[in-house]
Amino acid sequence: MDMAGSDVFTGRIRVAAVDATEGTVSTTTIVLYPYNVAGMRLVTPDLTRSLPIQSMVDGVIQLRADACEEPFAGEGGVVEGADAWIADFGPGDRVEIERLSHSAVDHAPASTS
Repeated sequence: MDMAGSDVFTGRIRVAAVDATEGTVSTTTIVLYPYNVAGMRLVTPDLTRSLPIQSMVDGVIQLRADACEEPFAGEGGVVEGADAWIADFGPGDRVEIERLSHSAVDHAPASTS
């Protein structure tokens, strides 16, 4: 799944600090409903890697315990001063996409004869 140009993004944060050992990312970006990001994904600036979010309290995003540290490392990773995306879902998540269909039906005027 390619995430570039996608509508799966909830928002973007500026990374203030990263603690890979504790699995946290801190931000000074105001997130309107921080409790809603639990279960979403923190996505690296280059959109190639994502981490599952456990919770967000007082500007600190706690990543799920099974999140690997790889997205913190290397070029394009989550680093201090960079932006990171918050996405509704990511690799490995089960999602249901509702099918939307639209059809037009021509209604001929009823014959009065």
